[in-house]
Amino acid sequence: LGLKSLGIEITPDTIRAALFDSTTQVLEQEKEYPFPPHLSGLPEAQVEVDPAAIVQTALAAINDLGGSVES
Repeated sequence: LGLKSLGIEITPDTIRAALFDSTTQVLEQEKEYPFPPHLSGLPEAQVEVDPAAIVQTALAAINDLGGSVES
C-alpha cells in the first residue's frame, strides 16, 4: 500500500482535486469543477463569491475521487 497525497488547486476558473501515489509517483485520479459563480446584486466593480460554495465544490471534487468528506 503506497503513500497517497491529495492536492487541491483553486483558480479563478476551476477547482481541481487530484490523488497522487507518492510511492509510484503516478497521478491516479483528477477531478475538475467550474469555480462557483460570483454573487449577484453587487456594485459593478465588486466581485465576491460565497466561501461556502467554494468549500462545497472542493468537497465534491474530493468525494468524487472516492473519498468521504463532509462539511
